[in-house]
Amino acid sequence: HADDYGLVVKHAEDEIGARAARVVELRFFCGLGMEEIAAVTGSPLRTVERDYKTARLWLQDHLA
Repeated sequence: HADDYGLVVKHAEDEIGARAARVVELRFFCGLGMEEIAAVTGSPLRTVERDYKTARLWLQDHLA
């Protein structure tokens, strides 16, 4: 559902920050790879990888 998607993204933004939430959005909902996310966001690859790790841990805690 689109409503569920919006709630997950909003909650993620509140908990882990907008940048990491954007990485989750691009990775899971758009299917982009890390290098593609770095290009789209203008962030260094290392930053995207760090944000993804943070987001992944948050998701594991909240969706398990």
